[in-house]
Amino acid sequence: MKKFRIASTIIHWCEKITKGIGWVSAWFTIPLVFSLCYEVFARYLLSQPTIWSYEVSYMLMAAVFLLGAAYTLAEEGHIRIDFLYLKFPLRRKVIVDLFGFIFVFLPVILIIAYSSIKQAIYSYQTSEVSDISPWRPYMWPFRLSIALGFILLSIQGIAETMKRIMRYFSHQSWVENG
Repeated sequence: MKKFRIASTIIHWCEKITKGIGWVSAWFTIPLVFSLCYEVFARYLLSQPTIWSYEVSYMLMAAVFLLGAAYTLAEEGHIRIDFLYLKFPLRRKVIVDLFGFIFVFLPVILIIAYSSIKQAIYSYQTSEVSDISPWRPYMWPFRLSIALGFILLSIQGIAETMKRIMRYFSHQSWVENG
């Protein structure tokens, strides 16, 4: 529709960014699998567990999970409890979605995004390192991936909210019949 052209363009670019970064983050599973396989090999066949595998694993898993969360939201792939929602008419579903995005999802995600950005900056400024193992990798890349994941989730949440608003106002019969 012509009246939603700007909103559609914004949604398009939000989804292009979140889906692109989600696709790239999926490639992080390759080094994750290799590090875990190497750890299993070293631990059980060579009886020499590694120091670094656990840290590589949790950092990569967090990056895959959080950077892929916005992609999953764009694809409507998150699990939701639908036993009541499925019985609702489309208009009520849109209203429930809008309520959830505006009053629950976005406030929580924006607070976490803000907090994670502050933590990433602090980690970089203080050259924070991990204390889990003697390897002691810098923590700022890990914290930055968390912050970026929540920023992308915020962006995609705004896009999803805009989609629901467009869906609500694009059905002329709803507007005319209240």
